[in-house]
Amino acid sequence: MLEIENLVVRFGTGADTLTAVDGVSLRVPKGGTLGLVGESGSGKSTIAKAIVGLLPIAGGEIRLDGVDHTSHRARNSPTYRRRVQMVFQDPHSSLNPRMTVEAALLEALGRRGKLARSERRQEALRVLELVGLSQTALARYPHEFSGGQRQRIAIARALSVEPELIVMDEVTSALDVSVQATILNLLRSLQDELGLSYLFISHDLAIVGLMSDVSAVMYLGRLVERTETEALFVEPRHPYTRALIASVPRFGVPRLHVPVRGDLPDPRRPPSGCRFHTRCAVGPLHRPERQVCREVDPQTIAPEMPHAAACHFAFDDATVLDDVREALLDEPLVDEALLPETATVTTSDTGRTTRSSHPLGRLVLRRLIGLGFVSAFVVIGVFLMVQFVPGDPIYQAFGADVTGEQYEALQKQFHFDEPLPEQFRIYASNLAHGDMGRSYATQQPVADIIRERARASGELAFAALLIVLLLAVPLGILAGALTREGRHPKLEMLFMGGTSTLAAIPDYLAGTILVFLFGVQFQWFPVAGAGSLETLVLPALAVSIAPTMTLSRIVRLETLNVLAQDYVRTARSQRLPPRLVYGRHVLPNVLTAALTVGGLIFAGIVGGAVIVETVFARPGLGSTLIEGVISNNYPVVQGITLLFCVLVVTINMLIDISLAAIDPRSLAKES
Repeated sequence: MLEIENLVVRFGTGADTLTAVDGVSLRVPKGGTLGLVGESGSGKSTIAKAIVGLLPIAGGEIRLDGVDHTSHRARNSPTYRRRVQMVFQDPHSSLNPRMTVEAALLEALGRRGKLARSERRQEALRVLELVGLSQTALARYPHEFSGGQRQRIAIARALSVEPELIVMDEVTSALDVSVQATILNLLRSLQDELGLSYLFISHDLAIVGLMSDVSAVMYLGRLVERTETEALFVEPRHPYTRALIASVPRFGVPRLHVPVRGDLPDPRRPPSGCRFHTRCAVGPLHRPERQVCREVDPQTIAPEMPHAAACHFAFDDATVLDDVREALLDEPLVDEALLPETATVTTSDTGRTTRSSHPLGRLVLRRLIGLGFVSAFVVIGVFLMVQFVPGDPIYQAFGADVTGEQYEALQKQFHFDEPLPEQFRIYASNLAHGDMGRSYATQQPVADIIRERARASGELAFAALLIVLLLAVPLGILAGALTREGRHPKLEMLFMGGTSTLAAIPDYLAGTILVFLFGVQFQWFPVAGAGSLETLVLPALAVSIAPTMTLSRIVRLETLNVLAQDYVRTARSQRLPPRLVYGRHVLPNVLTAALTVGGLIFAGIVGGAVIVETVFARPGLGSTLIEGVISNNYPVVQGITLLFCVLVVTINMLIDISLAAIDPRSLAKES
């Protein structure tokens, strides 16, 4: 069915080029299973990703039923993508955590052609039944399932497009042994029922021996042995294969020691001659006369060879495993009694889906209680600000010329003659009634001052936040995508250097530069005042520069993380258009990370606005706060500080609740 001839896959360029797959030839039989085994770093997963079109190939041919699909465009054609599917190793990362099972299946079914929504739902129910899950799973999220159930869902998603070949990349390695047996049993029953072909990749020889008709062994990017599975275990010809088989634990059978020395060599600089000679038990390390292993490459394994091993002495040492061959023949490597019959598994089987009826309500209640405690501490801290001012607060605020009678009157007016607990009681009581005190300078209520100046500050904060979101998120995603592709290293360096430099510029310096350039030199915008869009542009830019650069770097890192997830690779392997890959899978998960740091970004905007309003002589709360600090106008300083602190805390609480509302995993803790 699938034929691979002399496949070559490389990463990097120049001296750092890594040839991950070097001249591999394989054939997957129609309706059968080819097992591919080898230790980590041998190139197994690279072959899998090249087959499904996730990686470009540097050489060789890929044919499906005799039709050439070597080019990247051919491997990404709708027909090929429908016929060839892939199931990834980690069932957790292969499912988008923000999509229900139904959404994931309907997305895959959308690639099959024009199906009505009701037809797609019926088809989703059918494939769920095939993998032993009930329809109640449709409304659930991935975190509500066990590892084995998540892998069933991943298999169902692959089956939904009616493939002919499924590439299984370590599909059981992340599961418990008992769950592995269930999944293997499911795969075999699906193969019998649907006539599927499998490329089964694993590092576990026991599982490969159970699942495969033909088995191939890889080492350091090359094929070292390939034959029918039974022949491989009965008469392994390559020393590496023998070592792998000898390492399989057997109950009641002593393990044969077949030494494999050292670590895997650097794949960028593979050994000359036979790549295994640096670790081989029958090579020049133990038999110095066999220098041919160091100097001459063994023959390349061709597809037509019935039992081939890339070893100069493959037949000479065929008796190395004589003492364990009888045990391998008499007893299967995996006890098939461990494999239960396929049974329908519902989402209640694991007990993981018991949920509170109102998890979001409980979360909101807890956050409101927390907000109350934090606000109380903020009120206490703001009240104590005056108490820790060096010197007498009355003399500090009204000067040393205050007479004795004036001093006593002011003490009584501002309750400084009362004990500290009584002062706090009066302050808290007044706050509860909306009274923040009166300005020392104008005797105007502080609440009125805040209302007058709040609009200018609110406009500035909103405009700056809008700029941050509109620039940082697209810029970060674009930078992450370019970094992931690795095609534009100079642009990546420019992004990293530019964002680091701009993020380090203080707000007052950014404001000063903008005033000089666009207010004085070019005279494009006014440099002072409020009330119009023109007066808002420069202050908003000054406040937003550093947060934009910081958030864009965070978004870039999260984009790289999301793009590396298997659910994105799965979406690409199903030929989902890039706009849908980024719109459904990348952007929602990146925005979750952006929201997580949104509170800190907002706090930075508030802090920057305090300075920038002063630079631009903008009549807002920031400039009023600075004036109050300079003139020791304590009620104004206390009122504005209290407002800023409570606002930042409230915004963080709202962000926390929003994250829980849009990310189903966050509510799991409330269940």
